[in-house]
Amino acid sequence: MIRGRFLPPGADIAQALRVRAAVFGQGAADETDAQSWHALVYDRVDGTGEPVGDACGAGRIWWQDGAFHIGRVAVMPDRRGLGLGDLLMRMLLFKALEHGARAVVAHAPQEAAAFCARYGFPPERAVPDPDGVALRATAEQIDLSGSCCGH
Repeated sequence: MIRGRFLPPGADIAQALRVRAAVFGQGAADETDAQSWHALVYDRVDGTGEPVGDACGAGRIWWQDGAFHIGRVAVMPDRRGLGLGDLLMRMLLFKALEHGARAVVAHAPQEAAAFCARYGFPPERAVPDPDGVALRATAEQIDLSGSCCGH
């Protein structure tokens, strides 16, 4: 069973940083972390459905300049192909929409632009960003249809 969890600003984000270090080589907290909600996914739970062990995926969302921003979405290399990145994006986009987002900006490596396009981010409008590219979608463009995790 897979389980997702949100951590509010100010929470201990050590597990998110561990995932980022393994995937991006950047495991130190930055100024954006303090204002972000972090999403974590776990692929092991106990008998009550509570996560067991370390997170195998992480991402974050924050508000800045009139839009919600999503970034540092990462899945541990040995857990890829299980749909965990899909779950993370859906969690983060749902949080933005739940809070009345008019626009969402996804910050991603260039090679992830096609992945973001699945959710309504137009790849042809990608602009250079410190993380690779930034893709902007309006709330109307965001598409959470289909099954989660490819199932």
